[in-house]
Amino acid sequence: MTNLQEIIGVKNTAELLYSNKEVETLIQQVAEKINQTYKGLNPVVLCIMNGGVVFCGKLLPLLDFPLQFDYAHATRYNNTTDGNILEWRVVPSIDLQGRDVLIVDDIMMSVKRSLELFMPVKNKALCQ
Repeated sequence: MTNLQEIIGVKNTAELLYSNKEVETLIQQVAEKINQTYKGLNPVVLCIMNGGVVFCGKLLPLLDFPLQFDYAHATRYNNTTDGNILEWRVVPSIDLQGRDVLIVDDIMMSVKRSLELFMPVKNKALCQ
């Protein structure tokens, strides 16, 4: 969205679903589960721009294991609220072949959908 009046209208009609405290508590719980899962590993944490940036920024300081960080920018929205054709703007720079990868985004995706999303990435593999 780029129209200021439309942005203000969305903000004014938005419904608060969770308080900031509730969100922070849930992020801490997610981090604890991720820490258990990735303990002893050195995964790539892959933030999907732009939606995942706030969540990723809050999550990273809570992770207690070695990791490499990278990002990708794939969009379907192009400043609209309806998804269209997937457009790759930035692909990950780290080779994901054979790596454990933690994808951080603002939407939930199935493993199948995640794999479909990353198949076109040049010579990169989400998992083996």
